[in-house]
Amino acid sequence: MLEKNEVVFVTFLLYQLSEAWHISPSKVYGKLSEADAIDGYILPCYDTLHTLGSKYLVEDITEMMGERGVKLLSGENVMDKVDLDIIYKQNIEPGIIEYLADQKNISRRKAMDIYYKSKLSEQIQAGMYGIDNMDYKYLAEDLIENEPELFTE
Repeated sequence: MLEKNEVVFVTFLLYQLSEAWHISPSKVYGKLSEADAIDGYILPCYDTLHTLGSKYLVEDITEMMGERGVKLLSGENVMDKVDLDIIYKQNIEPGIIEYLADQKNISRRKAMDIYYKSKLSEQIQAGMYGIDNMDYKYLAEDLIENEPELFTE
């Protein structure tokens, strides 16, 4: 079962890799999923990985992705600098994931998958609609209401 601290760690990694790979955290999540890196490497190795520095983590995961044959720097969806502070995003996303898991009675891992496949994830990362002033519970409820198809997959 995915623990809350593991959700926070994966979110942190997504943002570190996003900056290094120049793609949005949602795209990073997709690349990691494509390579089975979250369930096949990051979470099983959490006890060791969470003690390492961000630079080493980025290098290690980037190398692992290359070994698994996943292209990273294809120029797709290059992220422009956004106005929202990265710390805000890294802090609000685990709250949304936790709330989704609780409200929909699903695992944190499933909630994470739903969130990073959602339009809300892209909107937060792009700083759209004044999201920086909204509460994670409100945003999670908005996701539940406006993207119900994600909960039936």
